[in-house]
Order: sequence, then C-alpha cells, then structure tokens
Amino acid sequence: MTMTLFSAAVTIAWAVAFALLAWYVASVAGEVTYVTLADGRRAERSLPVIVKALLPLAPNFFPLVRRPIFRGTVERAESLLVQGGFEGLITGEEFMALRLMLLWIIPDFWLYGAVKRRHLSIQKSLPFVLDLLTLSVEAGMDFISALQRNCKSRRLDPLNEELLRM
Repeated sequence: MTMTLFSAAVTIAWAVAFALLAWYVASVAGEVTYVTLADGRRAERSLPVIVKALLPLAPNFFPLVRRPIFRGTVERAESLLVQGGFEGLITGEEFMALRLMLLWIIPDFWLYGAVKRRHLSIQKSLPFVLDLLTLSVEAGMDFISALQRNCKSRRLDPLNEELLRM
C-alpha cells in the first residue's frame, strides 16, 4: 500500500513538473523579440523556441565560454549573429553557451540558415535599390541624399537595414 501511494505521489510530481515545463515553453514561444536598428526603429526577429527557452541558462556556461580556447569561436559567432541580423539580441558568448547545451548542431543550423535567408533577401532586393539610386543620382540628387530617401521610402528589409548602418 505504501508503495502504491509513493508511486502515485511520484507520478503526480512528474505530471506537475511536465505541466510547468509546458507552461514555460508556451510562454516563451509567445514572446516577441526585437532588434533596435541604427535609426532607432525596432525590427522583429524570431528566435527558435528552444533558443528562447534555454537562453536564461546561458550565463551558467560563461566561465567555460570565456576561456581563451573559445575566443576565436565566440568572435566568429558574433560575426555570424551580425550577418544574420541578430546583433543586440543575443551575444556571441550566449550563442556559444547554446552550442554547448545543444551539442553544437542545432544552433549552427538555425544561424547558418538565418544568414543564408538574409543574404538571399539582400541579393533579391539589390537590383531594385541600385536602379532607384541610379535614377535619383541621374536626376540630380547627390548619392547620400538618394540613399537616405531610398531608405525612408522603402519597407524595412535586410538590405534597407544594412543601408541604414551607413
């Protein structure tokens, strides 16, 4: 009898733990993340749910990640995060900690995919932007004014974000 009570208590404890974990993951999944751009506007960025859920645990890995052996890898991660448009949202150290927590593979697939999508978007919009800049300069505007006008009149996309940095 005591064994069945103990077994029932353990089952209930596990059920409560899983319910709390599901609640936490659902609340994290609903969060919206933003990046502040060079001109002060905010752009929405989506992080995978697993990254959002594990990001609060990243500081526990900072003593390991800050060792000299990881310095080059952290700098490369920061570079990829900037290329992916996640600058200011997640640091290189946090990304390295996520790599260690998720066995290196999942964060890399996500980040390399985000960088590739961003580069493709820039490549698709570049001819249109160059055409507008050419027309503006030929009409008598100086290049910087044409660039600023183009950035203000176009919707916010990765190329526009990069041009705003200038």
